[in-house]
Amino acid sequence: MKNKLLIIVGVLICINSCRIPVDPLGEIKIIKRLDTIDTGGNCLDLDANMTDSILVVAANYNGFIIYDIFDSNNELNPIETFHGTDMAPDLGDDRIAKIILSEKYNFMVLFDQYDKIYLAKKDGTPIEYMGDGEFDCAGGAWHDVIIVDKDEEIIIFSLVNHQASEADADTEQNVEYIDYSKSIVWVAYDVNDNMISERTGSTCEYSININYLADDISYSNAGYIIVSYGELGVRIFKQLEKDVCYKKISSLSIGQNFDIYSLDSTITASSWSGKIISDTTGVLLTLELGNIPSEITNIELTDDIGTKFELEHDLLNGAGLGNRLWITDIGDNMYNVNFSLDSTINIQHYKFQLDVNIISIQKILYEPINDFTSQQNYDLDSQHCEDPVWSGGKAGVFEPAGGLDPNIMTYFDTPGEVEVVYSAGNAIYAGLKTSNGCIIINLDEDGTIINSQQFAVGYTIKGIHQDGGLLALAAGNDGILLYNWNGGTDVSFIGKIETAYANNVKVAGDIIFAATEDGIEVVQIDR
Repeated sequence: MKNKLLIIVGVLICINSCRIPVDPLGEIKIIKRLDTIDTGGNCLDLDANMTDSILVVAANYNGFIIYDIFDSNNELNPIETFHGTDMAPDLGDDRIAKIILSEKYNFMVLFDQYDKIYLAKKDGTPIEYMGDGEFDCAGGAWHDVIIVDKDEEIIIFSLVNHQASEADADTEQNVEYIDYSKSIVWVAYDVNDNMISERTGSTCEYSININYLADDISYSNAGYIIVSYGELGVRIFKQLEKDVCYKKISSLSIGQNFDIYSLDSTITASSWSGKIISDTTGVLLTLELGNIPSEITNIELTDDIGTKFELEHDLLNGAGLGNRLWITDIGDNMYNVNFSLDSTINIQHYKFQLDVNIISIQKILYEPINDFTSQQNYDLDSQHCEDPVWSGGKAGVFEPAGGLDPNIMTYFDTPGEVEVVYSAGNAIYAGLKTSNGCIIINLDEDGTIINSQQFAVGYTIKGIHQDGGLLALAAGNDGILLYNWNGGTDVSFIGKIETAYANNVKVAGDIIFAATEDGIEVVQIDR
């Protein structure tokens, strides 16, 4: 009797407090469903290419397995053709956690998290690997990887994990990263008759240092790199089509996400995110001006408890005393507004007025140097960009074509912590943890967010994929969720396929491939 009461109480509690999926099971017409294909362990990921009739799975500690999707009678009947195991006998956790097939070329990437990234042909023939001291990048451990198909080349983008920067220091590249952070790095390969050779001038290119919360990356064929930021949502970066030399702007206001505005030559700035500027000296912000101002007036700082402080214009440009502000010319009509304080003030708001016309407010950390001209030679261009001004350089940061604009193109918050990101053109998906479902946003050609929609609430999303408007979500213990997608943010529920714990999913036409803890589920539906 006591046990029955406990069960009833538990059911009542769940009815009142548990999040249950809001979508019904729906109706899916299944044409064919194969018996679960045993992969000898937990199938973590998979990828499929119907043109090549190839299915490759990441079988965790059982390596990777290649299947021919169709048999000799052209029936849906995956047949194992290759099993790759023990690729690094010197590694105790030699495992494959992620698989990516090139859509255009005879290559695939096999990912052993933290240890190695393998590059192989689609029949399993190894080509080379990155990691294990032979081919590390920026002193970090591999955290995630994607590949990008370009004309006559592939680019491998990686998210690397830094512990202590002093211990991980990269002596070959002039990189800047902080302790316990992550960075995005990449390497490009020319593709010539299924052979590869490095295009960039070093073993890898370092692009940007980002927050340690960054966990999952995805590529959009619109030229975006999408990065999950856990509880902070999603950040999106733009891939470069040409070589660029950047000037790094050291504005504390931008670094602390201050909102900055100008009206009639008066600057006002506030931090609504709760971040503050607590340095006693530094660059407050950077402005584009018609000429250097002769007077700065009405200078006022407000700290995080509402106390106001008045500052003076330092006419000696840095050589004065007291709480003061002054302007320095950094070239290209750009000017730094510098400050110095007698004691630390937790600045949360400030304002001041200039006697010159304000052309623009610098709201990015990296500004392209307009008079830099690429010679299409990596060594010469990187040297010309990064050498100091006194030796004829630009004292900038060089990023070759194929890399990333270091400025965040756009970002969006999410109603919950991000588990996985996925993209298709200008549509960006974020699969969320703790039963928060999925959110989709749509971008215009400039990267501005047009609209967004949250759906699949009540489910935790582990994987996302679509093909031809059929959208599939891997929902862990809840199997696979299927939706129709119109290319914007309009999605409509079709139904759910019951599977073992679903780690990821791929859609190819009317066939759904699910990577589960029991192996591979293959289901063909009527569309």
